[in-house]
Amino acid sequence: MIFNRIEHEKSLNNGHTLLTNTIYELSEVKNEIRKIAEYLCRKLRDKKLVAGYLYFVLRYDNLRYASGDLHLDHHSNDDRILYEAALDVFKGFPQPNSYLQVRMFGMV
Repeated sequence: MIFNRIEHEKSLNNGHTLLTNTIYELSEVKNEIRKIAEYLCRKLRDKKLVAGYLYFVLRYDNLRYASGDLHLDHHSNDDRILYEAALDVFKGFPQPNSYLQVRMFGMV
């Protein structure tokens, strides 16, 4: 069956769960956030799209989630802008430590 209707993408996302270990060092958490932002922006640029809104989520090793969202000042597909926006959202989350480690990252 062939459809001739064009679908417009309303959102793109990227996320991953760490396979074995969890992390709690701030530098490692930021590195993972950067990887997700870079990949998501690469997908946006490939599709010639820009984002105006960011939703960011973490899942901790105790299976609890922290999430937040942010409307961007300007639509963008620049990974530095999405990375900084995700860090702004992340600042409001319970900060990882040796007792509260991060297991999953996601960005929409």
